[in-house]
Amino acid sequence: MKITVSMLTWEGFMNQYHINVARTEELYVCYYGEDACQPGHQFGPFVRDEYLIHYILKGKGTYIIEGQAFELSAHQGFLIQPNELTTYRADEVDPWHYIWIGFDGTLAKSLLEQGNLSTQTPIFTYNKDQALINIHKNLMAINMFDLGKDSLILGYLYQWLGHIMSTNGTRDENKNNTSNQDIYFKEALSYIHQHYYKDINIYTLSDYLGIDRTYLFQIFKNQIHKAPSDYLITYRLKKAAELLLKTDLPINQIAEAVGYKDPLTFSKAFKKRHGVSPKQYRIT
Repeated sequence: MKITVSMLTWEGFMNQYHINVARTEELYVCYYGEDACQPGHQFGPFVRDEYLIHYILKGKGTYIIEGQAFELSAHQGFLIQPNELTTYRADEVDPWHYIWIGFDGTLAKSLLEQGNLSTQTPIFTYNKDQALINIHKNLMAINMFDLGKDSLILGYLYQWLGHIMSTNGTRDENKNNTSNQDIYFKEALSYIHQHYYKDINIYTLSDYLGIDRTYLFQIFKNQIHKAPSDYLITYRLKKAAELLLKTDLPINQIAEAVGYKDPLTFSKAFKKRHGVSPKQYRIT
C-alpha cells in the first residue's frame, strides 16, 4: 500500500510516500519524498525514531543539531539520526527544494559511518552527477502493488547510500594511509583471483577500484614489492602450473584458461617464470 500526502500551492509543493513493505531487521525504508519549501518554512524542534537523509536540489536553508547551525545550499545534504533533537528551516529569500529518504535497521548506523555521516559529521556534498535525483525519480515511480517492490525500494536505498559513500566516505584515494591501502589491496587481489582468466590489466583493475593507476601501482609496491601486472602474471602462471599437473588439457587450452590468447606468448612467459617449457613442466 502507498499513501501519498500532497500539498500544492503557488509557492511550492510537498510530496511524501509512507510505505508499507516487508521490513527486515537489517535495513528497511520507512518513507521518502520531496518538498519545494515556502520561505521560512521550519520543521522542528523534533525527535525522530528513524534515520533520515535530506538532499538539497536548489535553494538554501539552515539545519540545527545540538545547538550547532549549518547553512546549506544545493548539492549538500544532512543526516538526522534517531533520538536527536533537530530543526531545519528554509531560507526566507531562496527557500530550499529537497528530497529525502527515511530508513532504519541494525545495519543503518554502520552504513552511514562508511559514508562518514554521524552526529559529529552530519553534512555531505554530492555534486558529481544526477545519481541521487535519478534514484529519487525511480522511487517515486514505483507501483506499490507490483511484485518485487520491496526489493526495488531497498535496492534504491543502498544506491542512495552507496553514492554518498563514493564522494563523502572515508576511503579517499588522497588519504594515503595504511588502512585504506589494505582495503584496496585486498579488493584488488580478490578481483584478480576471480577474473585472472579474462582480458584484464592494470587499467581494468584501477577502473574497478575507482582509483588512479599510479596509486594502485604504489599500493602493490608497498604491500608486496611487485607491480600489479607482475602479480597478475605470477597468479596466471601458478594456475597454469596446477592445470598442467592435474589435467590432460592441451597447452593451448590451458593458455586460454589462464588469460593468454596466444599460446606462444604463454609458453615464453611460463618458461621465463619456471625455467622450463609447459610441456617439460608437465613431464617432470
